[in-house]
Amino acid sequence: MDAGTGARKYAYMPSTSLTSLATISATSYGSGAHKFTVDGQISVFDTQSAAGSAWRTVAYSGLGAGGKALFAIRLFEGTADNVGALWEVKAPDASDTTNAFNNLGYTYSKPDVARMADGTGIVVVGNGYGSFTGRASLFVLNANTGKLIAEIPTPVSGSETDNGLSSVKLRVDSQNIVQAAYAGDLKGRLWKFDMSGAAASSWKVAFGGVPLFTTPRGANQSITVQPLLLDHPLNGKLVYFGTGKFSETADKQTSALQDFYAIWDADSASGNIVEANLQAQAVNGTVVGNGNTYFTTTTNDVDWGTKKGWYMPLSTAAPYVGERIIYPAQTSRGRIIFTTAAVNSTDPCESTGTGRLFELNAATGSMLNYQVLDTNNDGDINSSDLIVGGLGIGTGIPVVASIVAGTNGANDNKYVIDSSGGTPTKLLEKGGSANVFQRIMWRQIQ
Repeated sequence: MDAGTGARKYAYMPSTSLTSLATISATSYGSGAHKFTVDGQISVFDTQSAAGSAWRTVAYSGLGAGGKALFAIRLFEGTADNVGALWEVKAPDASDTTNAFNNLGYTYSKPDVARMADGTGIVVVGNGYGSFTGRASLFVLNANTGKLIAEIPTPVSGSETDNGLSSVKLRVDSQNIVQAAYAGDLKGRLWKFDMSGAAASSWKVAFGGVPLFTTPRGANQSITVQPLLLDHPLNGKLVYFGTGKFSETADKQTSALQDFYAIWDADSASGNIVEANLQAQAVNGTVVGNGNTYFTTTTNDVDWGTKKGWYMPLSTAAPYVGERIIYPAQTSRGRIIFTTAAVNSTDPCESTGTGRLFELNAATGSMLNYQVLDTNNDGDINSSDLIVGGLGIGTGIPVVASIVAGTNGANDNKYVIDSSGGTPTKLLEKGGSANVFQRIMWRQIQ
């Protein structure tokens, strides 16, 4: 669409959606179940068609509940906004082991993009849910052609046939060359894939085929969000994610305990981390002020000599029965920010729900030792505000749409939207003296 006028400039319909046109255009449509078509998460990246060639801006997406396909659309290349479809790949209509995409399921995974050592652009996704094999696999495609470069399946546990890999986060070096990939599955396992070798044939599941981390309640703690990676204070990476899913009708009535996790992938890590290896944090209090409900959390430190990360359990009691995490975490100024979703209803049409927003110390998961939210609503954040770790959002399931950094020491703004469809909420939060979102760029001189 034209950003200035809203006029449509290009429309694309994947081939898998064509068979649904008669259904969704029928006069009786609306009296039955909704027919999903294009419902995936979109990622936009700058890539090159080949090493040394001109840059292009490309949108990559799957279909979510709409089907088992992936596609790429060129948005801009060279000096023109020459929009057009680049490629589309899909699973076969019936299981066919000779088809490279036979293990592609419903493509809920958010794509991530990087480069191979030879400069080839790659797009990496989890295989999604409901594939013919029911296995969890990592798919690596050529970013410009859609050709399959590698599929890396995770080991099967027993007779498991109902698994799938969720959204992927890539770990890259300073030249954006892929080193590793992280993703969770429906069985509560967090996997790391070793992609440090120059050749795709050397890529494999890290740690000899065992997960980096496994949740204590397995399939009742599905990992469906894209992980967030931050540098650990000592070495390696901290991998942040929450558990829970919201993709099936039965998910509306679940009350299983879910958690938010930060897992340390140390340089010397060997995988198989479990919850007993983590420092526990918890919500330990409620404060009401100015019509809002705020939450305090524990301030436990993490002994990195004995612990491999931290975690915080969510709620199983009203008003947050069925609380889970369905959106990826974000970070700002050394803080970890995430939202929760609580839906517990027998009504198949109910999707509004409620949730909370938490903002904690990213390294330890503890409540911050300073004021971070404008709890007294006076337009500033100072000693008159409460020190809290979270805020209740009662209008719907919240997600942080954007964080806009303040300038010259001014406070930042978080813009939160929710499932009610109402006006976005602007939350003032503690800023800093520097622009935390500045981009560092350089040019190599040969």
